[in-house]
Order: sequence, then structure tokens, then C-alpha cells
Amino acid sequence: MELESRTTSGVDFSSGDITPTAYSINTTSGIGIYHYTCTGANATMVHGLSSAPKMLITKSLGDTAPWAVWHTGMNPTNYLVLDTTAAEVTGTAMWNSTAPSSSVISLGSDGQSNGSGKNNIMYAFSDVKGYSAFGAYEGNSNVDGPFIYTGFRPAMVIIKNIDRSEPWKIWDTKRSPYNTTENTLNVNDDTAQNSSAVQKLGLYANGFKVRTTSTEINTSTCVYAAFAEFPLVSSNSKAGVAR
Repeated sequence: MELESRTTSGVDFSSGDITPTAYSINTTSGIGIYHYTCTGANATMVHGLSSAPKMLITKSLGDTAPWAVWHTGMNPTNYLVLDTTAAEVTGTAMWNSTAPSSSVISLGSDGQSNGSGKNNIMYAFSDVKGYSAFGAYEGNSNVDGPFIYTGFRPAMVIIKNIDRSEPWKIWDTKRSPYNTTENTLNVNDDTAQNSSAVQKLGLYANGFKVRTTSTEINTSTCVYAAFAEFPLVSSNSKAGVAR
């Protein structure tokens, strides 16, 4: 299916080095999708979102290069690989050692993010109050693990330990509608869901709590992406409030 070239915010891409060949940008949900031709050299691309992206995922469409991920909980000199369990890797050429700004995404010369002549797809996520949250926490290796405030009850939480070789984990309220959630899926492989009680996560009205000693999500530094079950955000990108 062809990606429709549209945006809700009238983006002018001329102030960046790369102009997407197709894009879809939703400033209300804080999500941008961009199909772009890579330059093979340090470059910027205007993202058109209302704030700086907190997470980037990009993939070359024409070869088997891995998925490259940047997250706000990481240094911009580093990256993660979505389709492996690997810890974060140093790669200054991936994002040109520069975190996304309020206006542009920076790319280096790495073949995964901006290989010369390649065509890539990129997904960018900015956090929206009442709808999404991105951040990092330190595990304590205790069954009474960290509580992470999001400001909403998450419908889905994705967690990756960036210091260890551990899988990308997903919890959601559809497979586990009641607390504490125990059914997890791995993003990086095709294994069946894990229903083990050792991978517990509590999903609450204002955030989530780690309730396991598992090294996958409760030791070292972990990054997360959370999306609301009942988004409290209006069409003007402002958090909804009671009248």
C-alpha cells in the first residue's frame, strides 16, 4: 500500500537536507512516518512533530540491514537493534551523535540509517501528555521493583534492557486485562507468548510497576515506551481535563 503524503501541520522540509518522498505525520498522537532516500553523509530531516521525538525506528527497505533504534533514554552516540537481543551499541555514524531536536532528526552515514542511495522507512515518536510516554529507569533486582509514572494507565508497554543482551518485551491489556499482567511477547523473535509468572508487570491508572526480579526488565538501565488505554488528549494536542 502506498504511503499517503499528508500531514496535519503543513511541514516545510526545505530547512533539512533530506525531503521525504512520502510521509504521514500526526501531531495529535505524536507519530511521524517517513519514506526517504538516504544521502550517505551527515544530514538532517525535518520531522514536523510538535516536540522532539523520543524514539526513532528506521529500516533499509532494499537489503537485510537490521532495524536501528534510538531512544531518549540513550546517548545519541549509541543505538539498539530491534530484531536482536543485543545491548546498546556505540555507533556515532548512526545519528551523527546528535539527539533529535524540536525541528529535525539527525542522521549520520551508517548504512542502517542513511546508507548512500538506499531507501529507508522511519517511525518517529514524540511523547504526548495523556497518550504516550518514553523514558528510562534503573532496575533494583527486587520483586518490589521500580514504579514508572506515565500519567495514564498504559494499554501497552515495551521495555528493553539496554545494558544486557535481553529481549524486547511487550505487555498489553488485551491479552492480560487484569493486574498483574504476566503474558509477554518478544519483539525480536517469533516465539509464542510467555505466560510465566516471573515476568510480572503491574499496569495502573498513572503508570506501571515492575514486579519481578527478572534481569530482562529489573536490572541495569531499561528503556520503555508506553501508550495509553484511554488517551486523554484532544484534537488540539492538549491533555483532556474534566469540566
